[in-house]
Amino acid sequence: MIVLVTAGLFVVAFWACESAFAGYIVAWGQNEYGECDVPAGDDFNKIASGFRHSLGLRSDGSLVAWGHRYWGQCDVPEGGKFADIAGGGGFTLALKPDGSLAAWGQNDYGQCDVPEGTDFVDIQCGSIHSLALKNNSSLVAWGNTAHGQCNVPAGNNFVAIAAGGNHSVTLMSNGSLVAFGQNYQGQCNVPTGNDFAVITAGEFHNLAIRSDGSLVAWGLNDDGQCLVPAGNDYIAVAAGCDHSLALKSDGSLVAWGDNTYGQCNVPPGNNFVGIAAGGFNNLALVPEPSTLFLLGLGSMALLRKRRKI
Repeated sequence: MIVLVTAGLFVVAFWACESAFAGYIVAWGQNEYGECDVPAGDDFNKIASGFRHSLGLRSDGSLVAWGHRYWGQCDVPEGGKFADIAGGGGFTLALKPDGSLAAWGQNDYGQCDVPEGTDFVDIQCGSIHSLALKNNSSLVAWGNTAHGQCNVPAGNNFVAIAAGGNHSVTLMSNGSLVAFGQNYQGQCNVPTGNDFAVITAGEFHNLAIRSDGSLVAWGLNDDGQCLVPAGNDYIAVAAGCDHSLALKSDGSLVAWGDNTYGQCNVPPGNNFVGIAAGGFNNLALVPEPSTLFLLGLGSMALLRKRRKI
């Protein structure tokens, strides 16, 4: 699933592969802080990106972080084992195997002050706020809430979450969308309908995949980041500051929007199984050849529709 990040007011989004199979990471785009200098190894099964730092989760539960580290966002706790990861503006959020949370890095708004409990199942980071989904399908949020991005709606009918720059987006159990927080660019004006299956959030724009595999986008469109390509074969999406990235069911990638740093120059091939978008860079996960049969499963392998908690 996805999400995003910032340092200042810039934001980043990412989508982490949920495949149980391991592979290696490729990266492209801006590399000012080494955010594209991926570590060696073919045992990664999840990826995530913050504003200018990147994360890779290995199959043994260990975590590797690289890129900008001014606030300690790449200082992974020693000996820790994790089940999921998310990158924010200058901080990192992680989900432990027991369902508890850990966070480190920039904490000027309490974005690293994680709530207690062992009932969390999904995590997302915005610029300076965080979201978590509990196993009873309710939400909790913490960090900067100046724009209402942490004012989560009541209820326990949420199935997916995404955090943008200063806004949040949620997918409901009936397939509809709800957004809250900053709305200067219409990023909280969610499209109508109850056929949405996947969501992600960028700095000021959002992407969603409908149950038929087609894309929709809304919010800021100054660089064409909301001009989604046609087709109904999309299974994953990720949103950066002003660019968008999508994974197709045939394992190929498509990107559009701002391309100042080559972040939309996707690598060729159709062997990708996971994507993540940082501020101005991207990550993708490539499995070992023996696991490529997953792609033959099409959207059922990666597209998560109406996830049951």
